[in-house]
Amino acid sequence: MIILFGAAAGLFFLTGICSIFYERTFWREQGKKDMMGWIDRPGLLLYEKTQCLMRKFERGREAERRIREQYRAVFLGQDEDVCRRREQARIWGYLWLSGIGISIIGIAFCLQTPDPDLVDGNRLTRPSFGEGEAEYEIFVSGLGEETERVTVTVGEQKPPEEEMRKIFDETFREATETMLAGNPSMDEVRSDLTFSRMSDEGIRLEWESGNEEWLNSYGEIVRTDIPQEGVIVPITLVMNGADREAVYSFSVRILPPVKDLSYYREALSEMLQRTAESNPQEAYVELPDQLQEYHLEYAMPEDKGGAYLAVLGVLALAALAGMSGRGIEVQYEKRSEQMMEDYSQIISQLSILILCGMNVRNAWKRVVGDYEKRKAKGATPPRYAYEEMRMTSRELERGAQEGKAYEEFGRRCGIYCYVKLGNLMEQGVRQGAFGMGDALRKEAADALEHRIHEAKRKSEQAETKTLLPMFVMFGIVMAVLMIPAFLTF
Repeated sequence: MIILFGAAAGLFFLTGICSIFYERTFWREQGKKDMMGWIDRPGLLLYEKTQCLMRKFERGREAERRIREQYRAVFLGQDEDVCRRREQARIWGYLWLSGIGISIIGIAFCLQTPDPDLVDGNRLTRPSFGEGEAEYEIFVSGLGEETERVTVTVGEQKPPEEEMRKIFDETFREATETMLAGNPSMDEVRSDLTFSRMSDEGIRLEWESGNEEWLNSYGEIVRTDIPQEGVIVPITLVMNGADREAVYSFSVRILPPVKDLSYYREALSEMLQRTAESNPQEAYVELPDQLQEYHLEYAMPEDKGGAYLAVLGVLALAALAGMSGRGIEVQYEKRSEQMMEDYSQIISQLSILILCGMNVRNAWKRVVGDYEKRKAKGATPPRYAYEEMRMTSRELERGAQEGKAYEEFGRRCGIYCYVKLGNLMEQGVRQGAFGMGDALRKEAADALEHRIHEAKRKSEQAETKTLLPMFVMFGIVMAVLMIPAFLTF
């Protein structure tokens, strides 16, 4: 498995190196400058090679044509090939980066995977001393047609006597080092000791103080009136492990505490706590300004809200960066919805103008002109359907064949009703405006009915979306009612 992950990582890194030269060559052939980041370059290489592979299949060629049309429809007046390659390069770039991360994690996982527990098909690995028992679930075949599942508990290894003695001695050394807990040595104990109850190897430790008056079995110094010459306290340590026992005896000298920084910190904490607990009827707690020979000053900790805000800002930027890779499908759907909203108005305008005696071309030009005036005044934002009509109007001004231009308009829009509108316009050019008014009037009525149905559908969706806030409010009300009831018990 590690070979597979390693090969994948090498392939991804090689793709990244090759993409540097490929990207420069690609844009040079396109007659454009280098305008991609380090993530987009391997994405461009992967996207182009994948497209080359997909073009060998009919379904892949159809998908590419459909995507081209979507990009051309969304990015009006721009080079759709460049827009498509740049956005797809970003998406494939993130996939390339994710592939590198998954490969590296896979390699690390394979390197950390332990040796198989079942060796040579019939030997279970016994845990080493200190690891405790291991429970294995194995499958046994040969008893019948079906495989049996059996659970086996295997105890840890028990070392020989001499090795166990070394383990006890090493455990004693580590336990006494841990026991000091900041004290210089056993002959200079000025603070509480730390009596650990279990070693890393699983050996149980039992401590016993020979003088409970000064030091208890938890390692705590009981009295504070310790003489300057100190007090000798014998300690017994009993260790049990692997069905064996070892007893160690030693002594420590307890001395009065040294007035260092830790001593003053503990004294300050005790003094402040006593002050806070005194005079509870007062509105304020008067903090002492003197601790023995030291003068005290107080200040509140700095507000870390700015740091938290910075972290939230970084997370928000990361979230926005992740959302920036939305596909062209979402933008294309929004374009289609907007064009469907404008269809009934467009078809109504055209039908009125043609019924008033205008020919098809002048009616088309009049609708586009009204839109451009509203757009210039800021009364309306850019609308996809009107922009497509304006593009058709420009083509007619450049001398394009009128019927062909209307038919191309419907094809560019890619929506059935606009394809039908283009055909009606092309039919009006060929056969004249006679009879065309009735067809446009009927189409306008159908468009209006469709718009009404669409408005009802969106209202139903809006009602469905309001259910979540209602459930949240219901949960809050239930919490307000139930939590006090539970707290009374």
